[in-house]
Amino acid sequence: MKQVCSLLLLLFNFNVFSQSNVENHIQEIRKRYYHLINDDVNLVKSKIGKYNYYFEENHLRKVSYKTDSFKCEYYFDEDFIRDYAYFIYTVQGSDDQKIENRYYFAKDNLLIRWLDRDKREVKEENKNYCERQLKLIAKSTDLLTILRNHRLENLHPDYKNWVGQIDSKVKKLMALNLVPDTTQVNNVPDEYYYSHTVEFKNSSGILVKHVEFHGGDHGSSTSTSFFDLSGRKIYELTEGGDVFGHSNVTHQYFNNGEPFRIIYEKTVHGDYGNCTQFSHKYVAEIDD
Repeated sequence: MKQVCSLLLLLFNFNVFSQSNVENHIQEIRKRYYHLINDDVNLVKSKIGKYNYYFEENHLRKVSYKTDSFKCEYYFDEDFIRDYAYFIYTVQGSDDQKIENRYYFAKDNLLIRWLDRDKREVKEENKNYCERQLKLIAKSTDLLTILRNHRLENLHPDYKNWVGQIDSKVKKLMALNLVPDTTQVNNVPDEYYYSHTVEFKNSSGILVKHVEFHGGDHGSSTSTSFFDLSGRKIYELTEGGDVFGHSNVTHQYFNNGEPFRIIYEKTVHGDYGNCTQFSHKYVAEIDD
């Protein structure tokens, strides 16, 4: 019921936003866009993989990439919309037969205007509207993740190797046929009905894995920790989900018992309309 109420509230907010603020928001988007292309802004380009990232005084402003038949531009401003692009422009086909699309975004995952090749507005009732909206948001969050990873690897060049070494150790531990050593029923958190922990030790009696589980009617959460032979935690994976298909994942990597990298993953979902099956996992944040 709580999920349904949240969904209805989101739809209500979209209607209110679309009636009262869309034009003002579109004007603000155009103002930021034309500032970049008309005001002699000095954008510094950086190539990361197949993508071109453009910065204004170290602030990300645009990401572009193209193939022989497709071109795409994503426009960013974290002071305006933090987690994804506020405007996306795509071109498909050749110059004499090109298909253009323009997408204008507000906060809270809202595509507030979609203009097609003839600059006609595509209505929300269009069967492709919802899925197109979520796919574009998913792609723009992925572009931010690529940039974030690139910066972190330059800032902490050793971390990538550390993560790789830990992943290798954890993979080997996961392949072992471990037998539960102890099982303990925990006090139940308010949002769940049952909870327990399970510990696993190797043949030498050293704790190598610890699992804590919470569950209820509408969702569950599991944290799995792995340890080295000195008893220090090297990795923790926390996975949560609910009956509506939403999920979140947190990876924590440890060095000498202290976390050095935390990766938060979330899922973009199609919760309404005609894109209920759409789902895309993306990295929402990385802490070093």
